[in-house]
Amino acid sequence: MTIDKPKIHGAFILLGMVLFFPVGIVLLLVRFVTHYKYNHLRANDYMLVGHAFITFYAFIAFIVMLASETTSDVVALLIVFGILIGVPAIIFYIVGARRKKKMANLYNLYYHLTTAQGIDAIDRIAELTGEKPRNVTQDISYMIVSGRLTDARLDPTAQLVIMGNRTAKGQENPNPVGGPATREQIIMTDQVAAARAGAGASSQPAPKMVTCSGCGSSSKVIPGQRQDCEFCGNSLFIPS
Repeated sequence: MTIDKPKIHGAFILLGMVLFFPVGIVLLLVRFVTHYKYNHLRANDYMLVGHAFITFYAFIAFIVMLASETTSDVVALLIVFGILIGVPAIIFYIVGARRKKKMANLYNLYYHLTTAQGIDAIDRIAELTGEKPRNVTQDISYMIVSGRLTDARLDPTAQLVIMGNRTAKGQENPNPVGGPATREQIIMTDQVAAARAGAGASSQPAPKMVTCSGCGSSSKVIPGQRQDCEFCGNSLFIPS
């Protein structure tokens, strides 16, 4: 098993932005489309968009300085293009940073569930995290091949995380991903598990409207299930 890598190297995209702007845009769109199912690549894709805007701005600034005769014209044009191009770049940098933080927290939660709590069923992990089983499978596969979840393997047929010779509790290294699962994550896991155990065979709760803290858009979220904002990718969650 190998780590899924970017389908198009970022250097080619940035070069396309300089040599012929439409080519860079097309390559960027192709990369986004081919990475839609790889959570660990999305944060870098958002950051790459920011890099592309900055690279394009630097190219425009170079052309403006060559073509303009007066300093005042250069400054005015650089300010205008700085606003038009710099603001979107900053937005994508922020979205990318939030996405990276979200994935780090999610990896910590996966590790806590599979080791400290001994949960090995993909469907159960998906239920507790609010992620789709497909995303959980892909995320844990990435954790295994990248060394974030050592001495583990996936059984694709049984949809189980097999931890080798390690026991579920009392690990010597409780979380190598970058720190222990946060108190909020553990509380969230326990609350969701308790809520679902108490609900039994009751019907699924009705979705509720929630405002995204990242972009301000409104989305419908089912209580107890985590989902991504369709506009900026920020994580949305309402406790059950």
